Amino acid sequence: MAPTFIVIGGGCYGSHHLARLERGRLRGKIAPDSRIVVVDRNPACQVRGELALAPNPLVSIVQADWLDFMQTEWDHLPAADEVVPAPIAPHLAAEWLLWSLQQRLPVGVVAQVPFSDEFGGLPYEYLSPAGERFFSAAGWICPPNCRAPKKCPAILAPRTWELGDTVEAFSRDHADRYSAPAIFRTVYRTTGIETIPVGFYRTMRDRLLAQAQAGTLAGKGVIVSTLSPCHGAANLLHFAAG
Repeated sequence: MAPTFIVIGGGCYGSHHLARLERGRLRGKIAPDSRIVVVDRNPACQVRGELALAPNPLVSIVQADWLDFMQTEWDHLPAADEVVPAPIAPHLAAEWLLWSLQQRLPVGVVAQVPFSDEFGGLPYEYLSPAGERFFSAAGWICPPNCRAPKKCPAILAPRTWELGDTVEAFSRDHADRYSAPAIFRTVYRTTGIETIPVGFYRTMRDRLLAQAQAGTLAGKGVIVSTLSPCHGAANLLHFAAG
């Protein structure tokens, strides 16, 4: 059975992702019978207007808050279904993970705290007012829909970086305060489309849940990061000692 693609957002980004998915379908990169579900709380979102003009029986819209939809559906959807994240909301993976862990652990065991430490050595790092850290290995403007090939098209030189490795190395180097990170790496599917399988969210939740119940996370932080090889966002979950 072909996976369903869940597009987070029905505005300009969702419209762009939907068009790219359909282009990928025509090129054979997306299964011809794959369904696409667009999630947006706005009843008059851009995608709804576009579908009114050009109906597509394989595309449906769910009117819901993004996080509410994830909380309701993520434990029930097939693991092979794929999420197309909204670039304006990389924090959703961390928010769902925090909520899901708090549903299963005693009150006060896990909380989100500001990620004030810096990775260091990167051309761009920014700590948002909400405590989320944005970071990038690029000191330049990247081409649209870049798939992070081995040779960087912006500088015409080999890509020598992998931000997932940066996050993992940082956690290892500060093992007295950090446990192994929870990294949500996007997977290239077709031009302009990177996805995360729904099952990966559950796998990451279950890993942290087992560690917390075993006591191996006590007093430590876990970096939760959604990233590509070149750009990322990270939140910090802290597990209470004892």
